[in-house]
Amino acid sequence: MPPPRVPSAVLRGPLQPTGRSTPSRASRESRSAGSRRETAVPPVPPVQAAQRQPRSSRPRARRRPRRHAARRRPQRPALALACPPLPAILPRVGRSRPRLGGTGVDLRQLRYFVAIVQCGSISRASLQLNIAQPALSLHIRNMEADLGLPLLFRTPQGVQPTEAGAILLRNARLIIEQFEVAQREIRGSAAEPSGEVRLGLPSSISPLLGVPLVLAARERFPKVTLRIAEAMSGYVLDWLRQGRVDLGLLYGLPEDRDLRANALLVETLVVFGAPEPPDGLRHPEGGTLPFAELAALPLILPSPGHGLRDLLDAAAAARGVRLATAIDIDAYGAIKQLVGRRLGYSILPGHAVRHEVEDGRLRAWTVDPPLTRMVALVQPADRPPTGAAKAVEGLCRATLRDLVQSGDWHMARMRNSE
Repeated sequence: MPPPRVPSAVLRGPLQPTGRSTPSRASRESRSAGSRRETAVPPVPPVQAAQRQPRSSRPRARRRPRRHAARRRPQRPALALACPPLPAILPRVGRSRPRLGGTGVDLRQLRYFVAIVQCGSISRASLQLNIAQPALSLHIRNMEADLGLPLLFRTPQGVQPTEAGAILLRNARLIIEQFEVAQREIRGSAAEPSGEVRLGLPSSISPLLGVPLVLAARERFPKVTLRIAEAMSGYVLDWLRQGRVDLGLLYGLPEDRDLRANALLVETLVVFGAPEPPDGLRHPEGGTLPFAELAALPLILPSPGHGLRDLLDAAAAARGVRLATAIDIDAYGAIKQLVGRRLGYSILPGHAVRHEVEDGRLRAWTVDPPLTRMVALVQPADRPPTGAAKAVEGLCRATLRDLVQSGDWHMARMRNSE
């Protein structure tokens, strides 16, 4: 094998004679210079901006081919929350399968138990109730766990109740039947109200509204028992606060958070006296009496604290006068009798003295400016009204509207909302 050829570039010593003529040093330098002149590349002039080719016409460089295996970004580790799972915090809503024991026996389970005993088989009861058999069996196990005794046992004839199951079956039927009765009563009360309603009326409104309201209630709601109590409006307000009546008609809107009031109508007050004036006095001339002259008349009025008395005192104070009260008495009938005996004058609603004025037993004057007061329907706000109370409330509104439109409620008008 011939020895490897060593490049001349790595030889450092003098060349050995090979039999060829060795060129001189000058000829070698001239030859290398000529080769350098032939292979020298002339300098490239700078390319002007105007001679540059547009980007679209330039040859595109070849892109390096992508590897088949795409690099995947490292995923960030999920945060570990130190909290219990959701079922441990909140119970699952709409759980299809009941938990075993500790849930209490409810009406649904009683229905399931009665159906199983009547069918004699859990599978037939599941078809009748349209419930999966495992869920139905679990309901029975829950009941047995809650009651602490077995309720059913299997026989060749089917499922039979145990001694505890027979007791539960008898009471379950009573409970289901009583619940169905309650459902019928509740649904029937909405269609046909029934029950007792206690209504408080002021003494001036009771003769006008009491009889028509009772007749209308007997005709439209025969299952409703309406009881009417008559007193001064102050006493009716106390009854409402104490819960002794369900509804009440009052003059004005009470300032009480525990009561809910709705204004129904506005009535006009009149001054009335006997046909002959009291001794030493003269009747006002004409049919209208200025409020300033009212202060000079001896008046027979309810005692302070009464709704009407407070209204009159407030109207007098607003006009800078003071009423001269001769007698204080909290009874409208007694007030009219004392006025008829010529002991003074009084102020009442127009409908309260309408018949006496028409018969000539009394004489009436209107006040300038007019004196009016509001009639409101009031009920407790701390408890919801019963169906019978709602029915009587609507009947009160309708009866008052009929009385005003027919003129029986003299000198009154309904509120715009009514």
